[in-house]
Amino acid sequence: MIKLCTLLVFLVLWLLCSALLAQTNIQKITQADSVRRVIVTAKHDTTRINAMNDLSRFFWRVLSRYDSSLVYAKEAQLLSERVGFRKGAADALNNIGTVYSLQDKYGQALEQYFKALQAYEEINNKLGIATLLSNIGNVNWSQGKYDEALKYHFQALRLYEEIVNVERIASSLNNIGLVYRIQGKYNEALEYHVKSLRIYEGIGNKVDIANSLNNIGTVYWIQNKYNEALQYYTKALDIREKLGNKVGIARVLNNIGLVYRSLGQYNDALEYHFKS
Repeated sequence: MIKLCTLLVFLVLWLLCSALLAQTNIQKITQADSVRRVIVTAKHDTTRINAMNDLSRFFWRVLSRYDSSLVYAKEAQLLSERVGFRKGAADALNNIGTVYSLQDKYGQALEQYFKALQAYEEINNKLGIATLLSNIGNVNWSQGKYDEALKYHFQALRLYEEIVNVERIASSLNNIGLVYRIQGKYNEALEYHVKSLRIYEGIGNKVDIANSLNNIGTVYWIQNKYNEALQYYTKALDIREKLGNKVGIARVLNNIGLVYRSLGQYNDALEYHFKS
């Protein structure tokens, strides 16, 4: 009887999860269809190109459908070149580079990113230039070319400061902190993560406040400063629980488990790993 009840509970939960997943997928498909309608009905090429680039971003960012993303980005690039819309071409090249980067095709990603960078430079689009510099920095980071990564991230930071884009300034500071951390330069990593945290606190960005707290906790954990690590991880956990960020909650619970394992408190470690 108990086993039957347990099976029924799992069945109900499975059906609820399936229904929620189906509803989410329907919402995503509806979003994509609305952008497709713009592409079909647009009276101007620039409107059509912008919609193609939006749809390309939607496919790689939301649906992880990289082939579809590339199709729309390449169509946007070709049409942009035909009508002389340089920003549209730059946006498309950036999308293509990002898809290749997500697929770990770093050589192809850099090739597209540098083409996009040149296109943004031709029209003096400073936000676009800074974005590409940041993207190039991330690819170098993924390839283990940390000095190159820092070079591009610092260039991006200076441009973001010039155009006073506060969110992107904080993001660049965080990227620099991540590179320093993997280089073992922990004081520098903490310095830049704390700078990033202060900006996010100033603008009230809860998601990235939690991310910064988590990053700071990780630096302390690597340094065997376990009390400090737990302090920052706990703050990050509290924010993510209030936001209902399930993936973020799982990750920080896992991090707390790792700290307890390092402390030799294995029961506590198991508790947090199971929660994760």
